[in-house]
Amino acid sequence: MLPNYERTVEIASRAIRHYPWENKMAYAQFLAQTYYYVCHSIRLLAASAARFDQKDQVLHRRFLKHAEEENSHELIALRDLQKLGYKIEDFPEFAQTKTMYEIQYFKIEHIDPVALMGYILVLETMAGRDFKWLKEKLTPLYGKECVKFVQVHADDDPDHIVKALEIVKDLRTERLKEINVAMEQSAICYSDMLKEATERTLGKDSKKAA
Repeated sequence: MLPNYERTVEIASRAIRHYPWENKMAYAQFLAQTYYYVCHSIRLLAASAARFDQKDQVLHRRFLKHAEEENSHELIALRDLQKLGYKIEDFPEFAQTKTMYEIQYFKIEHIDPVALMGYILVLETMAGRDFKWLKEKLTPLYGKECVKFVQVHADDDPDHIVKALEIVKDLRTERLKEINVAMEQSAICYSDMLKEATERTLGKDSKKAA
């Protein structure tokens, strides 16, 4: 079905596991960049839903439902950042962050709206598998009031993974190919985003240590 699924998700998971979470500024960078791309979640889902034709009613309805589930999640990341003691204005958006979601708008408009499933699968599988561990690591460091975004997705995303895989299992090969491409692009961009955050926080020597 999705032959590169596990290998591709591992790219994002590895970036999460090797990130310098003990550094407060690094965690703040993570929250800020998360805020920037999550601002586009319901917009991407709505744009995709609007472009499915009548024969894709199941996809149309599922994407609309998913948009409801993701509503205002960017504000959770923003509040975590504020409770940590920072302002979003102090953190410019990275080119790597923009690239991650800007690619999706192009795919929705010009290729196939179902390609967004690749983006969804990478982010939600990574969160579903790794954020429980991350919540347990971050909470003693910064307090539970600063870890709400990670907590919410640790709790909710395992169910989202099941729903997403259920959606793609019956898609024809041509559409699965587009999802596979989108998965790989999303995982690479996510990993690059965290590498940039690490370098900006710890300096260029952090690349040698990674």
